[in-house]
Amino acid sequence: MTLDALKQTFNMFVLNMCLKVGVSKLARKPEIIDQSNDDTRCRILEIARQHFAEKGFRASSVRAITEEADCNVASVNYYFGSKQNLYVEAFRSVIGNLTEVRVAALEGLLKREHGFTLEELLRTFCRVFIDPLLENGGGRMFMRLMQRELDEKRLPPGLCIDEGMRPVRDAAHEALKRVFPQISTDVSYFCIQSVVGQLVYALQMKTFLSETGYTDWPALDLERTIDHVVHFSAAGIRGCVENTKGSAND
Repeated sequence: MTLDALKQTFNMFVLNMCLKVGVSKLARKPEIIDQSNDDTRCRILEIARQHFAEKGFRASSVRAITEEADCNVASVNYYFGSKQNLYVEAFRSVIGNLTEVRVAALEGLLKREHGFTLEELLRTFCRVFIDPLLENGGGRMFMRLMQRELDEKRLPPGLCIDEGMRPVRDAAHEALKRVFPQISTDVSYFCIQSVVGQLVYALQMKTFLSETGYTDWPALDLERTIDHVVHFSAAGIRGCVENTKGSAND
């Protein structure tokens, strides 16, 4: 065999090998993310909650979130579809945890064999409303997320109400009806709203006073504040129920 023939045979061999490699690559299935890997999804959510709470939606980077979660950027699109959906799910997970804790506490009262007093209901409601918000975990993060959300308004309308406020209100309403079976839904909702308003104000005042350096303001003592809310609200609710009775008799 001549030298030219050897060269031609070698070149044909190399060409055939290249074609085989190319075909095998084309036939190979594209690499995908295992959607059943909940650990990756949970890590992304956990890191995203921190970033959104600290920086808000606009200033948070998907790349920074995925780097910290030790996954690639495509994981966000795969599990959540977009940065917006990731934000919603991060918010929803925090709301869900808080709601679950609050509803469970109120349902625990309803399971008592010997019932409960109005004061016991109010104290349980106050504790389960305030305590989670003072913890270093989900409660504090929820408050920071809410502050960011009030500035940027990225959540779908009604999400906080439908998945956070409404289930807690409904559970509190059922408990209140156990104490006062005759209370109307309308009056019950207003009473619950009044209690929530007092607690939200107390938390805001505590934060404001702490940041401004006041140390001798009654609102800083949450135990005393809860005692006041319980006794003040109990008297108000009983008064509303009595007024309802009087109106019905007239």
